[in-house]
This record gives sequence, structure tokens and C-alpha cells, in this order.
Amino acid sequence: MQAVASLGFVGLYIIAAFDHRFHWSHVPQWVVIAPDLVLLFTMLLFFIVFKKNSYLSAVIEVQEGQKIIDDGPYGVVRHPMYSAALLLFCFSPLSLASYSALLTLPLMFMVLVLRCLDEEKLLKNELPAYNDYCSRVRWRLIPLIF
Repeated sequence: MQAVASLGFVGLYIIAAFDHRFHWSHVPQWVVIAPDLVLLFTMLLFFIVFKKNSYLSAVIEVQEGQKIIDDGPYGVVRHPMYSAALLLFCFSPLSLASYSALLTLPLMFMVLVLRCLDEEKLLKNELPAYNDYCSRVRWRLIPLIF
């Protein structure tokens, strides 16, 4: 799954580069600048999530002594790191002035959702308090949607 995500992420930049080289997209300047503000917010969200959760890991695992974190961004969605990644995937193509690179979004969204579901399965089995957390924080990635 991680390999697919990596390919999609690299593909986003490769497509954007070809788009720039061959002038496939004609993106207005304001559409290029506005996403930069969202990407700044995304970087801030990454920082907050890393600061709040010392148990973050590149692999899906439960660490010894791991506790449920349910405040800050974890009080809004259960996977704020993936939410930030989704924002990064959605707004990077526009920031790079490439409508064509938006074609990678379905793949990236699918990878995030599948990883999110895999992680939740493990957390529900390994951390008894996680079920209670899920009942308090309904949304996985996107408030009011998923």
C-alpha cells in the first residue's frame, strides 16, 4: 500500500512537470496562489499532529504504553495526519499550476482510505479504549463526510 502511495505522490510531480513543459493546463494565477495558503495551513497541521502524537509511525503498529489521544485535531477527526496528507494531495497540483496532476487524486484518496481502515482494524483489536474514542469522534478523515 505504501508503495502505491509513493508512486502516486511521485506521479503527481511527474505529471505536473510534463504539464508545465507541454503547456497542457492554463491555470489562472490566483488558482496557483490560493492553494499555497492551504498548503501553509497543511504544514501547520502536520506540525501540530506530530507534536500532539508521539506514537506516530510510518508503519501501522501499536507501541508499548500507547494511549488514545483525543484532543486537538484528534478531537475533530480520528486520523488528522491522513487528513493533512489529503489536503497536500488535493492542493499541490493546483499550486503547481497543473490540472492534469489532479488525475492522481482518486488513487491517493483510495490509498488513504484503505490505510485508514487497516489502521482502525488494528487499533480496535489492540487498544480497548479505541472503540470508545470512535464513538466520541465520528469522522475518520473529513468532518461531516468520512
